Amino acid sequence: MVKQINVADHEIVAYNFASVDDDPAVARGRVRDAQAVVGEPDWQPPVAVLEFASELAELRRNTGSPAAFARRLGAMTCRWVQRGMMRTWPCS
Repeated sequence: MVKQINVADHEIVAYNFASVDDDPAVARGRVRDAQAVVGEPDWQPPVAVLEFASELAELRRNTGSPAAFARRLGAMTCRWVQRGMMRTWPCS
């Protein structure tokens, strides 16, 4: 069902991380590397509304850098992908 939003100041914010490869592990690795920015302060407004935002925030607090955060996303990234990006993408 499509609904119309009748407010002049309505704003839609979208973000996307994607990678295509014959090897799903390669594609997942690229996406994980790109997601390093998600733990940074300027990403908190869009991330705060996600059901797993507190998990992301805790993980970022427990890592020393964006790169370390990206490396530790691991299974959390897979859950994120399943919840919101591509529900049919198997975790492995």
